[in-house]
Amino acid sequence: ILNVIPPDESAMGVNDSVFTNVIAKYSLRIATEFGEILNINTPKHWLEIADNIVIPFSETEQRHIEYDGYEDKVIKQADVVLLGYPLQYPMDAKIRENDLDFYSERTHSRGPAMTWSVTAIGYLEVLSTRLIEDTCGVRELTEEEEDTLRMKASDYFFHSYQNAQPPYYIW
Repeated sequence: ILNVIPPDESAMGVNDSVFTNVIAKYSLRIATEFGEILNINTPKHWLEIADNIVIPFSETEQRHIEYDGYEDKVIKQADVVLLGYPLQYPMDAKIRENDLDFYSERTHSRGPAMTWSVTAIGYLEVLSTRLIEDTCGVRELTEEEEDTLRMKASDYFFHSYQNAQPPYYIW
């Protein structure tokens, strides 16, 4: 999908924004599902289009890419982080953690509070998945890894309040 403004509006006119493309994929699939439920004919090619929408991803780094041509520059907010929450885009826990680690280091420190709160949620999500994997014997979670994930979630949660204003601590 060409020439879009993704959630990080400072990246205007980009191609294949990961967030925009996931939303487009979801929209075509959901519209088709509702069409079936409501007995409304939807264009047959919508699912084919959804299946062929590019989701930018680096196989070598095992992480999503903000948009086509993104280079490791500072961003206002990490669109990739939004794939896990609120979009619930399916991915391996390690990919989710890679996305969080990579983009939290490249997000402007004065970026929107939403970015930091969603990053905190992301690290809690990774932590809970890793705890389940450890309990089920899928992948061991060391005490140090658990502490690191907890600390990251806590740090980003508190960072999300950097612009909150008294008396009600709203943005």
